[in-house]
Amino acid sequence: MQATGTPVFSLLSDFAQGVRESYFGSNNLKVGRVAGWFVTKLATRPGKIALFIGGSRFHGHELRETGFRSFVRDDAPEFQLLDTQINLETRQLTYEATINLLARHADLVGLYVAGGGMEGAIQAVREMAAGSRVVLVVNELTPDSQAGLQDRVVSVVLGTPIRDLATQLIATVIATRDSGMARMPGQRFFPSEVWTPESETMR
Repeated sequence: MQATGTPVFSLLSDFAQGVRESYFGSNNLKVGRVAGWFVTKLATRPGKIALFIGGSRFHGHELRETGFRSFVRDDAPEFQLLDTQINLETRQLTYEATINLLARHADLVGLYVAGGGMEGAIQAVREMAAGSRVVLVVNELTPDSQAGLQDRVVSVVLGTPIRDLATQLIATVIATRDSGMARMPGQRFFPSEVWTPESETMR
């Protein structure tokens, strides 16, 4: 840290902005707004939307929730955003909550899983055969989300460009070692990768 002359970098979720050297990751507020755009624009009609976050202490998730809510409030007021669901980033909690949402709300048209646990939502939407009426947006391309895209249970995956992030992080660490720490802590935002059922790797 700055007090000891040891540079510290935060990855994916920002912290200690006054003492860390730099942040490398997504602009999570913007990620949430992008997710809101996809859900509301891909939905076949206005209706209810559900949002999952890992917990209220996940800084990145809170920013995504804020961005998502602000987009719906400002640009898609015809949609009703339900109370945020806390899933502790677990598959089982997400699965059970999604089954419950689908059963209780016939007018549910969108789901956004802002963190982990998306496997549960994918499983629930698949089992309930709700892929044709519910827009499901998740984060990170994994075997589960890729399979969800391929069978059109998942509508959009917003991924972190890990390779680019790691390359720039290593370059910055080397530059900091050679030239010293910056006078002002910084942020390095990386635009999300967007994957859809029509992306090249899905075929």
